[in-house]
Amino acid sequence: MNQADRYTELYSMEEAPLLKALREETGRKLEYDDMLCGPVVGSLLQLLARMISARTVLEIGTFTGYSALHMAMAIPADG
Repeated sequence: MNQADRYTELYSMEEAPLLKALREETGRKLEYDDMLCGPVVGSLLQLLARMISARTVLEIGTFTGYSALHMAMAIPADG
């Protein structure tokens, strides 16, 4: 792991238990688990959705829903 990867992991949001469970289950059951965006990119998507106060999210091309869940966690309950 390089310095930039260590830095981003250190300063990214902590992965929620539901997201961690989905990521680990994907790794156990699916051959192409590298198609997941990963915790750091997921945190960025969540941060961007929060920054623009998104109320709606549309993801086209969902694998197991990992990145969609990240963004869904950033929108309000009535979003």
